[in-house]
Amino acid sequence: MAEIYEHEARVWSLWFEQTERRLQWRAALSAQAYARACARSWRTQAAAYRRRFGRLEPLSTQRAGWRP
Repeated sequence: MAEIYEHEARVWSLWFEQTERRLQWRAALSAQAYARACARSWRTQAAAYRRRFGRLEPLSTQRAGWRP
């Protein structure tokens, strides 16, 4: 998820650089900041999970009780 939000931030950054209208400029800047914050949050959550459980598993395998 963090990588998806980082990609989204890059897309917003490109739009930010291309636009000439102030309203679009502000919207792109705000959306880029939000996407970067989401990416940071997902990375923090993943790191906390790794510290607690030692590795990262997909949620679907956790819910099903599957263990490799």
